[in-house]
Amino acid sequence: MTNYQQFTYALGMWPKAWRFIFKNKLSHFFLYPFLAAITIYLSATKLIDHLVDKLMAYVHFLIGAPMGDAFDSWESFFLHLASNVVQFIAWICGLYVFWKISKYVTLIIMSPVMSVLSSRTEEILTGKSLPFDFGQMMKDVIRGSALSLRNLFLELSITMAIMFANVIVALVFAPLDFIVTPASMIASFLVGAYFSGFSNLDYPLENRRYTFKESIRFIRSNKGLAVGNGLIYSLLVKAPILGVTLATVTTTVAATMIVCDEKNKIN
Repeated sequence: MTNYQQFTYALGMWPKAWRFIFKNKLSHFFLYPFLAAITIYLSATKLIDHLVDKLMAYVHFLIGAPMGDAFDSWESFFLHLASNVVQFIAWICGLYVFWKISKYVTLIIMSPVMSVLSSRTEEILTGKSLPFDFGQMMKDVIRGSALSLRNLFLELSITMAIMFANVIVALVFAPLDFIVTPASMIASFLVGAYFSGFSNLDYPLENRRYTFKESIRFIRSNKGLAVGNGLIYSLLVKAPILGVTLATVTTTVAATMIVCDEKNKIN
């Protein structure tokens, strides 16, 4: 299949995965990412709040303005206004960083559960029982975590390069900014989708005992499958907690169905 055919094929697998989950009584797997998402969200907001408070204490120390809302002069008013702007920007930056890395934190935390879900899905699809091996599962968890960290680093690096190129074009060729900025946003989104699909497809590849390098080689040869699967994941995770819950389970099942499909001729 061409990349485009792979892309549309992977997109079409998502509704099939949804029906598969409820038909085969796998809906209880939604509970685990739901609890994980709540824990991650509450922990992240508390951490961001703590870091912003520390930053603002330092900013107030630098500008010589007391913390709080009281002010006794125009100078004090503008200092407080500036500090509030800094606080707002700090929160936005913190939330952006959380948004970028939260999906990988979820993938790492949920790796053992999603590995079990992928194995269970494959057993139903193929009729072949996959023996449970705790030692092998721990190796798979470590492998999956390493792969997620690799993908996080690459995604952030590529996204930053795209953003940097966008800024350069905006400064040098301002008239093209209205074209380049949307294009860079789409490119960044597709990069994120690719690496999300990469992580999801690795679960069933683990079941086939693919090595780290073999998984990377397979995904590079099937970019359309990764982007199609990851596109659904990336859209759903934009909705906190509920979106993450739905995305984690459904795209894992969809990825397993893709790999198990005989059309892909995967051994």
